[in-house]
Amino acid sequence: MKPIVLSSFFCLFISLFATSQSIIPLGHGVRTSGFIETMAYDSATGYIYAGGYFENIGGVETQGIAMWNGSQWLAMGDGIPGGYVTSICILNGDVYVGGNFENAGGVPVKNIARWDGTSWHAVGSSPITYYSIMSMAVWNGELYVSAFMAAPIGPGSAIAKWNGTTWSGHATATPTSCLIYLHTAADTLFAYGGFTDLNGIPSRCAAAFVAGNVMVPMSVSPATISLTQAIYHQGTLFAIDGTGLLFNYLSGIGWNTDSVVFEGNSNRLFVYRDSLHVSTQGETLFPSTDTLEIWNIYNGTRYRRIGYAATVSNYNEQIKCVLPVSNSLYAGGSFSRFDGKTILSSVRYDGTNWNQFGGTALAYGDPWKNSSVSTMVYDTASGQLYVGGSFLYAGDSIITNIARWDGSQWHAMGSGFNSRVSKLIMFQDTLYACGSFTKSGQDSVKRMAKWNGNSWMPVGSGASGAVYDMIVFNNVLYAGGSFTSFNGILSDRCIKYNGTTWSTVGSNDLGATVYGFELFNGDLLAYSNYNFAFGWPNSSQIAQLAGSSWLAVYEFSGDVNSIYAHNNELYLTTTGFATQWSDLIYKFDGSSWVDQGFENDGGSGSKLFTMQNKLCLTAYNDRTYEYSGNTWKTLFEYIQVSDFVDLGNSQYILGGFFPYIFDGFTYQYLYNIGTITLGAPVASYYQSNDTICDHQYIQFQMPTANVPVNVEWEFPGGIPAYSNLVAPVVKYNIPGSYDVKFKITNNYGSDSLTTSQAVTVLNCSLGIPENDAIILSVFPNPANDYMQLYSNVPLTQYTLTDLSGKMILNEMVAKRSEAKVDISWLEAGIYLLQVVSENTTLTRKIVVTHF
Repeated sequence: MKPIVLSSFFCLFISLFATSQSIIPLGHGVRTSGFIETMAYDSATGYIYAGGYFENIGGVETQGIAMWNGSQWLAMGDGIPGGYVTSICILNGDVYVGGNFENAGGVPVKNIARWDGTSWHAVGSSPITYYSIMSMAVWNGELYVSAFMAAPIGPGSAIAKWNGTTWSGHATATPTSCLIYLHTAADTLFAYGGFTDLNGIPSRCAAAFVAGNVMVPMSVSPATISLTQAIYHQGTLFAIDGTGLLFNYLSGIGWNTDSVVFEGNSNRLFVYRDSLHVSTQGETLFPSTDTLEIWNIYNGTRYRRIGYAATVSNYNEQIKCVLPVSNSLYAGGSFSRFDGKTILSSVRYDGTNWNQFGGTALAYGDPWKNSSVSTMVYDTASGQLYVGGSFLYAGDSIITNIARWDGSQWHAMGSGFNSRVSKLIMFQDTLYACGSFTKSGQDSVKRMAKWNGNSWMPVGSGASGAVYDMIVFNNVLYAGGSFTSFNGILSDRCIKYNGTTWSTVGSNDLGATVYGFELFNGDLLAYSNYNFAFGWPNSSQIAQLAGSSWLAVYEFSGDVNSIYAHNNELYLTTTGFATQWSDLIYKFDGSSWVDQGFENDGGSGSKLFTMQNKLCLTAYNDRTYEYSGNTWKTLFEYIQVSDFVDLGNSQYILGGFFPYIFDGFTYQYLYNIGTITLGAPVASYYQSNDTICDHQYIQFQMPTANVPVNVEWEFPGGIPAYSNLVAPVVKYNIPGSYDVKFKITNNYGSDSLTTSQAVTVLNCSLGIPENDAIILSVFPNPANDYMQLYSNVPLTQYTLTDLSGKMILNEMVAKRSEAKVDISWLEAGIYLLQVVSENTTLTRKIVVTHF
């Protein structure tokens, strides 16, 4: 094996040619599981609806929401992009979805939307809340919602009612900022949470609304701060408070408490096969190492565990929702194991066995960067790429935290690891991995392991704490981290291996976690973001190994995020604060550290590396920069690089955190790993349509580029005639055919493209004067399935008539500047679209085609 050891749019666009400068993913790259927050069952159709945070479920691309038809998952239009779903209700055949989002299938909404089986719609003409929906329930044929409501229902925590046409207030809470949850059963609407009063009536944490909208207080004792879950079963309301204590309320008697305490904040009560059950992160009845459990509660006094997740290492893993359907039980959440098996996000219980339900809910990346590549090793002889990091999927298979790419597909490496891989390295023809993991499958491999070609083998008894970095120095393998013992040897955060024996490093203790190593001037350096103990009373976060002792040679007074040697000079990155947190870079001049003039926003950690013989830095703001000798400039947009492979000819494999790019119109999924070629660009662009009516608009868009570019457009006959925007919108008033000229330039060169007769403008004029103060874009036109309306002023209404004047469509749009119009049901032909703003009415001719 000959390894390279690495340093650490709103419409369908017409595409013209191809481009470079963008990352090409390695298959479906690496991903993590999303989570399912809520599920609902429609007894009329037999469909199960699942909502949460995901971008793919069971192999189906869909964002935040999906429906299960009994055999497969189906997308619901364009889903809920850029947000997450917390609650689902079925009412009159429609699906109501609540959560935290501003877009439902391309329709502007505010945290709540309605799916009619074909399209998404806003619920009401104006937002009822600017915050996440807490809970939803159907009572007496109407939808009830709890949230921190906007005026006029709020401001404050409240319950609102939707009667199918309008919103109205149902109850306001004290305090004005508290949690409220809803549950319906036995012709009663139950409200519970953290309130003390509802509608000014004392009702601590619980109340019931009965026939005639009469509120019945169900106050708990003053010692209880909040109820987090409740369900009505066989004449009794059962509830769990914020401490995990189980309550039950019997009408006419009041509240009683049980002795069992359920741990965590995601306990869920539910009824399955006529018995009360609870899902929990643990309990005091029969304490165990299992952190996810489902219990059957007999008569509120007897318990039997029916399911569990065997020793989940991440306490953030939760069962977030449970849905009984007939004799089956479905559970969704953020878990990765259940019933002793690898089961991600969703599970089904048939009364005897637990199994994966419908495939995994996947997130290509999340705000917490839980899916990323940390380290890579490339075998030049075989072309195999070994990838480590934090992920649960590689390609389309469950592969945890370590994977192999053979040039065309991903493969598992043994049973993977149960936690993050920080570094991979080749030493004496053996591949070593280190990180925070403790197991590979059921085998103990504490924080370091070696690959035997089929499985991961332990390195002795392993390390007592995380191992963050490894390096080969003078044919000896060094490892550093937070451990204080390794393979039974007392070792203060650093250990070495000569191929035969493990031994301690340095006669003096480091006394602080080693986060990484570097080689400089023939010496081994270690760094931490805490002061090493050996230099006291002097402080240093950089240590140099000199013989058998650690020395403080390159003292730096601030926190060290990383150190790096480039062209025989030593650099470090740190984090500073002036008006905001920023990444800073310093160079050692032989006696002191000199600021290199780099500062970016939102700094919280950065890493240096060399690419094309230039010093580069990747920062936490998802950009990568290069240093020209006197200035810093952006090398990659939207890319945070953790490691890379130089394949030659300016081609690289990049790994890190870059799950996708959103250019304002579409998502381009990159899956955190891919190849890129650095060179002169190839001119290409998209346009929203090639045939329009006069006085209409076309959107032009260059493909997303990870390398910064400058663009120049020329639009003969268009307004504007010239543009330097990445995505200009151009108006054409005069019928005819027009060329488009496009030039793109980056740091490596430029390219131009002229498209003859790229735009055809038809004569669709109605003879109605244009109001030049209003910009109205209607495209595509001609259109097939839908049209998108965009305006520079808020719209209040649009109508559609045929040429005889017959009204086809009349919709209010709640003073929004955009609207999506479904025309898939119209016959092909010519129609008149009238758009109304507060002071102006515009009419446009549209052409509907179905081909």
